[in-house]
Amino acid sequence: MNAIAAIVMLGCLLFGGPVHAQYLNMLATTPLSKFNAADNKLFMATIDKALAEGQDGVPIEWKNSKSPAAGVVTPQKSFVSEGMKCRELLIANSYQTLKGEAVHTFCQASGGKWKLLN
Repeated sequence: MNAIAAIVMLGCLLFGGPVHAQYLNMLATTPLSKFNAADNKLFMATIDKALAEGQDGVPIEWKNSKSPAAGVVTPQKSFVSEGMKCRELLIANSYQTLKGEAVHTFCQASGGKWKLLN
């Protein structure tokens, strides 16, 4: 089981309820739930690259040649919020026939580290 799935499962056990159970069930049908450590490393490196140097509207693709995992990260817009540099990323991943897509907002905190807001 990958680390992300384990964290979500632990959260469901600690803060159980129907909504959390539905979320865990939903996660099981996403590409991310199937990623191995190498897939996650490539995926996160692509997010880091998009945040640091990606141009808005220009997709950055990634693919693990040793698994069916792949994806595209596209910076959508850059903006400033509460004094922090922020970026909105469209993230689309696939694993065999599983596909997932979402837009997430990241802001750069003091010290330069990017934080996921949603």
